[in-house]
Amino acid sequence: MNSFSTRIVRTWEPSVWVRSFMIVLLLASAAVLYIFNVQDETIKTGAGIIYAISMFSALSLSFLKQKNIGEIDISEEEVKITSENNILKFSTAEIEEIGFNDRGYSGFWKYLLYANKNHLYFETHLGEKFDYEIAIVSLQKKEELSAFLNDLGASGNEVSENRKNLSF
Repeated sequence: MNSFSTRIVRTWEPSVWVRSFMIVLLLASAAVLYIFNVQDETIKTGAGIIYAISMFSALSLSFLKQKNIGEIDISEEEVKITSENNILKFSTAEIEEIGFNDRGYSGFWKYLLYANKNHLYFETHLGEKFDYEIAIVSLQKKEELSAFLNDLGASGNEVSENRKNLSF
């Protein structure tokens, strides 16, 4: 494998306040549904809808599609980052450290519908640090990226000692 290409994405991350509010709604609607003996069907239906919505929101199982903000192409010669307004290119000789932070699958639906959430990071010899959230659509692609980064870190005579210690 001589190169690897994937999308750079941004996933919606609700704030702590939104999650806290959704947990309160979840507990209140669960109390209405399961603890209190409410006879009114309209209240039960409303509590059920609020319960379902707040359960997904409070647990951060996002059904929203990740926003594509660019592409990243990694080859043995260079790393090319293409976004809406600009293109960044770095030769592999400029990169001190490159790594892949596997955060696992974010959720059942996100894995099936869109991709899982991982980060690719690298640091140049000038001290510039880059961290991109990337979409990896399958376990096979994740293994290909890991193998490619290991090959990239172990190949070549110009590779520095820092780069041989890749973080996964």
